[in-house]
Amino acid sequence: MQASRCLGSGDVLKHDIEEIARVGMGGLELVPFYLYGLPGGDSPPTDWNKCGCGSPAYKTIFNVAIEAAQDQSLLMSFALGANQGQGRPAKMETIVSCEGAG
Repeated sequence: MQASRCLGSGDVLKHDIEEIARVGMGGLELVPFYLYGLPGGDSPPTDWNKCGCGSPAYKTIFNVAIEAAQDQSLLMSFALGANQGQGRPAKMETIVSCEGAG
C-alpha cells in the first residue's frame, strides 16, 4: 500500500505496528510529526504543505495506522495537533481549578 510520496510506503508503519503487537505491547500513540528536524540543523526533507497534520498525505498514513492497530487488536491514541509548542495559550479565565475535586 502506498501512503504518499511524502511518507513513503505505509508498509514500514504497518510492520512497526505489527512488531509492537509481537513484543506484547497493548497499544501505541500516533504523534503527527515525522522527520521533524535533523541533527546539525539540516533542513527536514518533509514538505509540510503537503505532509502536515490534517493533509491528505497525513490522513492516508493515519488510516494505515488505524487499520494496522485494528488488525493487531491494539489500542491507538493520537494527538490532535503537532505536539509541543504548536498549541495556543489558554486564556486565564478559562482555566478551571481542580482544588476540592474528587
